[in-house]
Amino acid sequence: GVATTGVAGPEALEGHPPGTVCVAVATPAGCVATELFFPRRRHEVKRWATLQALHLLRRQLLALPAT
Repeated sequence: GVATTGVAGPEALEGHPPGTVCVAVATPAGCVATELFFPRRRHEVKRWATLQALHLLRRQLLALPAT
């Protein structure tokens, strides 16, 4: 599975600034999660979070480090 959550903006939420994103991927091989920060406009944060989630999934499926 793939999951994302975070604050796209325009305002901070619960102490987290806009652009804060958490991305996680779970496969039979295990789970990996990361917190990222991308201070941009709302639609850019959403697009970037999606790309990062797909990138993390690709790396997990190829058994590459989650960098």
